[in-house]
Amino acid sequence: MRWQQLAMRTISEVVAIVLKPFDSSNGLRILIYHAVGDTLVYGDSLGLNTINIELFKRHVDILSKLSTTSLLPLDIPKNDLKIAITFDDGYADNLHIVAPILAEKKMPFTVFVTSNFVKKGLKGFLTPTELKLLSQIPGVTIGSHTCTHPHLTKCDDKQLLFELKESKSYL
Repeated sequence: MRWQQLAMRTISEVVAIVLKPFDSSNGLRILIYHAVGDTLVYGDSLGLNTINIELFKRHVDILSKLSTTSLLPLDIPKNDLKIAITFDDGYADNLHIVAPILAEKKMPFTVFVTSNFVKKGLKGFLTPTELKLLSQIPGVTIGSHTCTHPHLTKCDDKQLLFELKESKSYL
């Protein structure tokens, strides 16, 4: 395990065990995950965006005691705390590992899919068939995470429009 992974795991453990999660706050908190298990995350050379299964299950145990909600439609409560769980990019483990864990607890979640990763059959990402299966699971919402996964701050208006429209059209 690299030192960066060890540091991230240690921080996560401290937050999960020592701090009172989301003490008395109101509003919506959005948790962003990428991959669960051994998946290498696109563009993540340090391995910081993958969480091991056991640690993810501990996160879920803590979150199951709170009020989780679907991200869409966007509803920001004024007198309550809601947690939305999201996953970026569309990794296959979102269907095979994440969905069974969260479905067992009846916890909704959103997967933001990079459409070209699916279309091109990139290893480790959902296939079109898997994406359809995932979309049929109660509590799962599929959202667009662009077409080619560019750095959006570096895109001009034309490229931004293409990324958003093309991905949404495919999905």
